[in-house]
Amino acid sequence: MTERREDVGSDWLNAFPELAAVKDPVWQEIARTAQSAHVPKGSMVFKVGDPAANYLFCIAGRVRVQQVSDSGRAITLYHVARGETCVVTTTCLLSHSEYPAEAITESDVYAMALPAEKFNEALRASEGFRDFVFAEYSKRLQDLILLVREMAFDRLDVRIAKFLLDNVNGEGEVDVTHEKLAIHLGSVRVVVSRQLNEFARRGWLELHRKRMLVLDPQALSDYVAQHST
Repeated sequence: MTERREDVGSDWLNAFPELAAVKDPVWQEIARTAQSAHVPKGSMVFKVGDPAANYLFCIAGRVRVQQVSDSGRAITLYHVARGETCVVTTTCLLSHSEYPAEAITESDVYAMALPAEKFNEALRASEGFRDFVFAEYSKRLQDLILLVREMAFDRLDVRIAKFLLDNVNGEGEVDVTHEKLAIHLGSVRVVVSRQLNEFARRGWLELHRKRMLVLDPQALSDYVAQHST
């Protein structure tokens, strides 16, 4: 975290309605000690080996949490956006361990940071906060289990088709580059590009420099249904 910003304001709990509904005085007092922060786009929020010093609440923006191999190959574990917390941070705070992954901002990020000692105090004394933490932890853990399942059992072409279907907007566009898609899927650009070109050859996609246009979502959906395990 870099620049502190007081103008994030006391209304930050609007992004976390479950926490805003917690009325016990212990949590309300601790919530007032949270510090606001602005992290510019492209910044490293944490890296492998860092200690977990804060429990982070994302107010605006998007953070990518990823694992990078010794060869430099990266896979996206998940994203953190408005109203979400980071399961890796929670794990490290609970186990008093160092970060096993890294996080990079994909846009300017505004967040609230609760120091580790305040996090532990709230976890002990506030049932409402404790329920929130473990509910978030459980939800994120389920997402990671699904990711592992897809990595282990789904073919890359199927995962690409699923990504396109899950991320297409109302105009049929998917705003992602080949490189970013490869990172998200834990593959390499040349392999992902080869499969995208095959989808384009079939008339299902139109490829552009920083985006893709889905021309036949039904064909992609049928392809997923036919080739999924």
